Amino acid sequence: MEKEEKQDLEGAAAAAAARRRLVIGVGFWVQGFRLFPWLGVNFFLNDGMGVAASSLQILQTSANLPMVAKPLLGLLCDAVPIRGHRRLPYVAIGALLQAISWLAIAFQVAVSSHCTGEGKACH
Repeated sequence: MEKEEKQDLEGAAAAAAARRRLVIGVGFWVQGFRLFPWLGVNFFLNDGMGVAASSLQILQTSANLPMVAKPLLGLLCDAVPIRGHRRLPYVAIGALLQAISWLAIAFQVAVSSHCTGEGKACH
């Protein structure tokens, strides 16, 4: 009886380890696909707007700063409620800032396309 229970426990442990490896593998796979949108943004900014490669590197680094500051922002939004709410106002503020930044990029393209007629930035 003990031998069968031991085999059952080993089988359950092996199944749990396989599930854990699958979840971790899918997590890394999804993280890799996160980079595809940045590829399009890089081509757009470099070819469409004429942004230098060094400036693109600074842009990507600054775009990752919120991910680095995420734990601190989590502590802030949990500790300092806005009008009685803890997380929703911070999400709304972040969405508004993101929309403003993307609109600024779109407006820059509209302005620069009038300069040369080719979509390149004015120099």
